[in-house]
Amino acid sequence: MQVAQKVLSSAQQAGFRESGATSIASSKDSRTLTTPMVAVRSTGLALDSIIGVATHDDECHSIVDESYLETLVSIANDRFRTNKDRIHRFQDLLRSCLASATTIGEGSSNMPGWEDSKARRERKIAEGLQRQAEKVSSTKQQLQLDFAPPLDFNILHS
Repeated sequence: MQVAQKVLSSAQQAGFRESGATSIASSKDSRTLTTPMVAVRSTGLALDSIIGVATHDDECHSIVDESYLETLVSIANDRFRTNKDRIHRFQDLLRSCLASATTIGEGSSNMPGWEDSKARRERKIAEGLQRQAEKVSSTKQQLQLDFAPPLDFNILHS
């Protein structure tokens, strides 16, 4: 929960005011650890504007002129830039906030059960190769059973 609190704090400081956190616990076993979830979001940069109408014949008609559309595009681009700045601010705050708990991107973490992307990729490759080898072995055994010549029991009694 401490890491989730740091993520939430970083998000809110960066300008993602509608962010929140919740804790999910297993209902089967009350002794298990909770799983915190953090939602990083903001609706403060939304842009809504009616620029046209659709007729009953499904034809679309513009109700604004070109200069108004250019103004809307300019406002939208400004909001995209603002959002991009917020994201960079959030990343910087998160990196500095979590620096004491983990080295981001290098896979060294003090959190139990943490697996960085490189270690996970290597584990998944090894698991896939193991499954592939087991499948090949199983197929070979099946082929040997299917095509094995019948035993001649007369030879054994001689």
